[in-house]
Amino acid sequence: MVDRAPRRGVDSAFSAAERRRAKEKGVTRALQHEVSALQGEVKQLHAVLAQKLGVNSRGIKDVFGKEFAVPVDEEHKATKLRIFNFTNPHGRAFHTSWFGFFAPFFTMFASAPLMNEIRKPSSLDLSTMDIVHADICAVCTNIASRIVTGYVCDILGPRRTLAFLCFVICPAALGMLWVESAAGFIVCRGVIGLGLATFVTSQVWCTQMYSKSVVGLANATSAGWGNMGGGVTNLVMPFVFSAIYNLLDGTPLDKEDRAWRYCYFLPVALCLAAGCAALTGRDLPDGDIKQLEKTGAKQKPQGRIVLRTGLCNVNAWVLTITYGMCFGVELTMNSVAFLYFHDYHGLAPHEAGLYASLYGLMNLFARSLGGQLSDWSNERFGMRGRIWACWIVMSLEGVFCMLMASVTLSMDAPFNRQMTQGW
Repeated sequence: MVDRAPRRGVDSAFSAAERRRAKEKGVTRALQHEVSALQGEVKQLHAVLAQKLGVNSRGIKDVFGKEFAVPVDEEHKATKLRIFNFTNPHGRAFHTSWFGFFAPFFTMFASAPLMNEIRKPSSLDLSTMDIVHADICAVCTNIASRIVTGYVCDILGPRRTLAFLCFVICPAALGMLWVESAAGFIVCRGVIGLGLATFVTSQVWCTQMYSKSVVGLANATSAGWGNMGGGVTNLVMPFVFSAIYNLLDGTPLDKEDRAWRYCYFLPVALCLAAGCAALTGRDLPDGDIKQLEKTGAKQKPQGRIVLRTGLCNVNAWVLTITYGMCFGVELTMNSVAFLYFHDYHGLAPHEAGLYASLYGLMNLFARSLGGQLSDWSNERFGMRGRIWACWIVMSLEGVFCMLMASVTLSMDAPFNRQMTQGW
């Protein structure tokens, strides 16, 4: 009897301890469930802030310890395109890439709305074939430079490559002030054509800065706003010419000859500004290519292997042909639309420039819509969706090209039949 009392006390003490432990475990499990639920809500809130407002609510920082201005993924690529963000690295890369493409594009087609004055016997005395040869030369140098530019971007990075292309065409654009013959004009146009390879740097740069959920929109908007330079130059240059013409003294023909030359100060200034702006950017979200390669954070690219792989890839060639057909139409329209409206329909230079600019100005929204369509298709159907989106848009372009041709079937030829082959 004496031994049982303490044993009962010990048993009751153990039971109480077990109950307390069980209760604590229950409380712990409940707390864990609540914490998990709260973490899920916080994660969902971060996703909403990133998707809807483009806010880096997680406070993710780059290797320099600076917080990104936009939400990023695990590779520090932006998951949201914020148009009014100009900070490094994502916003700066986006805006400098499209402007770096815009300036050479503006320069490339600056001669189109000025051609009525350039071709006069009192100036360069260009024939129709001279104009055509200049256009062909510019396109050929563009094709060659684009092939090389992709390889250079892998070595030097898109930032330096874009700046170099903007700077290298400045002497040719400035040379328009002193050119005296058709040969000189063709050479200058050919060198200026090198600048259109900034399209490659634009696409490379945006691809390195934006995640796959928005890269279609980012690439399309950057390329579209850059291509818009062809429309803006057709719209703006006639007014620039008129303003300069009214400031000059001399005979009308002499003023015309000097005015169109002085107009080239504007594209030169744009290219210089674009090149300098590009140098303020960053190749990758965490730094420049050379810096990251020195620290071992990035491996040196095998450019030759990538180039050889691309040249041997059937899909790459299909996309090349597709883009060539699409972009070829745009190059043609930007080159000949002004003279078509001026010579064939008898419109004044300002009116002809306005109508000729409408095609290029559609890049303000058209390419962005294509990028959104591509991203939407990828989200729902994967890469196959992007391919179908490309096929549908290209087919629609072909249909509208045929419709445009059918509208003009009953009209006379826009030029003398002996000269039509040149156009």
